[in-house]
Amino acid sequence: MACGKGLAVHTVKRWITEFVRENPDVDVDALRDAFADLDLGSYETPTDAIEDVKERAPDFYGWFKRRDIKDETAELERGQEEYEHGKVEELMETHHEVDEKDRSFDTVVELCRKNPDYYSFLWQILDIEDKVRVDGDGFWKDGDGFGKKVYGWQLDDIEGMTGGHLSHLCQKGVVHKREKVSSNKNKYYLLTDAEITRKALTRIGEIKENEQSFELLSKARGFLSNMEVTDEDIERFEEILEENDGLEYWFDAVAPKIVGMKLHKKGILMALASTEDKYEDKNRVHVLLVGEPETGKSKLAWTVVSLGGGWTSGTRASKVGLTFDASQGELTLGALCVNHKGCCGVNELDKFSGEDMAGLLDSMEEGVIPVAVGKFIGHMLPAETIVIASANDIFRIKPEVVSRFDFVIKTDLLTRSHAKTMARDMIENWDLPKAKQTEDLGKFLKWVREFDPQIPQSVRDKGKQLLETYIEYAGEVRPRRLQSIIRVAKSLARLNRRDVAMADMERSLKLINQANEMRDELLRKER
Repeated sequence: MACGKGLAVHTVKRWITEFVRENPDVDVDALRDAFADLDLGSYETPTDAIEDVKERAPDFYGWFKRRDIKDETAELERGQEEYEHGKVEELMETHHEVDEKDRSFDTVVELCRKNPDYYSFLWQILDIEDKVRVDGDGFWKDGDGFGKKVYGWQLDDIEGMTGGHLSHLCQKGVVHKREKVSSNKNKYYLLTDAEITRKALTRIGEIKENEQSFELLSKARGFLSNMEVTDEDIERFEEILEENDGLEYWFDAVAPKIVGMKLHKKGILMALASTEDKYEDKNRVHVLLVGEPETGKSKLAWTVVSLGGGWTSGTRASKVGLTFDASQGELTLGALCVNHKGCCGVNELDKFSGEDMAGLLDSMEEGVIPVAVGKFIGHMLPAETIVIASANDIFRIKPEVVSRFDFVIKTDLLTRSHAKTMARDMIENWDLPKAKQTEDLGKFLKWVREFDPQIPQSVRDKGKQLLETYIEYAGEVRPRRLQSIIRVAKSLARLNRRDVAMADMERSLKLINQANEMRDELLRKER
């Protein structure tokens, strides 16, 4: 069948584009070379051109044959419509075309929301791309560095970027790595369409300028903000850590008027010492206290408020109170957003309705809360908030919410022995301060939270063995439990203001197992 030569050219290029999309690892340069010396305009039908390159581009030819195009007329009619409406960009206009509808725009936006570092990194990459690429043809310039083409840029060209950043961008399909034939150095190029990337970054910039969703939330709203740490305080804290373990020394400063409950207090202290997420790894530790009324849950959780954190309760709050309200055309931030990079106590969690309780999920796991209302659609409210919650009945809490807590700890009614101990301590300390009060704890926490413990490679190597052994003997293994071991180990190291040691990993596993036994005891009970 005969057709317009321009349409034949267009249809061939559309097929090439589809082939590249479905085969992202294809050598685009080799494919382009296979068609480079053909005069596509001399062919009456697309298949004439395809047949002519089957020896030079066998992969493409095989893909074309597998499509089993029985009705070329229908294909050409489809191509005519696209051609007339300009719906298809030709492969030869970009190095590796990615449609905005497919993944580029959403991927770039999501990356920048999850890790703000990518916002500046990608702008730098775009600037370098503009310098490396030749205007018009979209392919790399001839370079004199290695006597061949210059394939983009290296890691060193991007200020502030690490190998981990670039590896993640490669995995997400934003950039692509190329091995130079005559060099051990890696070179990279932008895989997504430059204009789509620029549009996505511009959109992120608009969101960042929204005072309510970003600037207002750039710092903690009150957690530890009133604690002033002096040089004398630091000297005292350093002396304490020289002679004591940070967790063992400070845990009883959590709700100091409550006697006992060591694991509960230690769990809360490790949560309070945890900090914001990093490189999409959640570093915040969450604690859930579950038990009958009058077992001290609320008093323990109230420590958050005494340190300047937020507070909400299932008896009078809702999802709106936890997240945001946009009903009046403006965003009113809920407790989780207001306490971004801080801490929030959630009392009576089991009294929230299922829908209201779901407001915790995104904040606890991802550290953001998506907005899908009116003019705010597309906004992601930062909410990297530590959650210390209490509840009476674990079965009234959604399982997916329970699974997000690193520590689920059971609180018990007093035994006679414990009651006698509490009574003596109560009378002895009524209207009197205890040795370690909340203010001292707050200053200590502010000091240690400024420190970011690193995980040495030797600890990483031994830690792998520890987790593998744990997996072998654990009855049930879930990713969040494994992640909890690392998070808690970092908190233990931070409480001692040093890098993570293998002892922290082992101790973390022991503490989590203690809490898991309590949680499993709760879950075994009949409803």
